Parts: sequence; C-alpha cells; structure tokens
Amino acid sequence: MKTRLLLSAIALTTFVQAQPIINSSVYPTAGTTVSFTQANSASVSEGSSGASQSWNFASLVPIGNNYSSDYISATGTPYISSFPGSNLVAVTDDGQGGFIYTYYTHSTSATLMNGFGYDSQ
Repeated sequence: MKTRLLLSAIALTTFVQAQPIINSSVYPTAGTTVSFTQANSASVSEGSSGASQSWNFASLVPIGNNYSSDYISATGTPYISSFPGSNLVAVTDDGQGGFIYTYYTHSTSATLMNGFGYDSQ
C-alpha cells in the first residue's frame, strides 16, 4: 500500500505545473542591455486574470522608434547625488541626442525606482 501511494504521489507531482515566479534573479544588472519598441496597444487585450491564463499579443502593432536601455553601476553617473543609495542606472538614448537616467536601488529582496535625470541636447 505504501509503495502504491508513493508512486501515485510521484506521478501526480510530475504533471503539476506551477505559475512561474519572477524574482530579482531576472532583473537586469550592470552590463545588461534591454531593447524595446513603442506600440499601439488598442488592438490587444490582456485577457482574464488568474491561474491558467494565456495571453496572445501577436496583433500588437509597432508605431514608433526602437529604444534600448543600458544598465550600469550608479557610481560616477551625472545625477547620483540626487539619488543617494542608488546602485543601478538604466541609461536610455532619447533619440534626439539626450539621455534619460533612471536610478534604482536593487537587491535580492527588492528593486526600488528612485527617480530620473535627463540630459537634453
């Protein structure tokens, strides 16, 4: 009986799939570049919330420029004195010669956005 119960438990756990957990290990770190594109979201819906949901954004229509943010250490960046304690910065080219600096305090337990700085050209 114990063997049959153990085999049933093993078989059951093989077919159970949990919802993914997003944690600090997937957040960009210094040296990471993240690319993104502006899009018109009027043609998509995020669908229902809750467990076992699947969303399809295939009809999303790009409408603007492509951008990228380079994540770097906050040390030595232009606005670090305005955001003490920040240890990570996303630097984004505004497409017109300027840069947007987004300051974060990032750790294994939390990521906090502290503020923005902007250098226009």
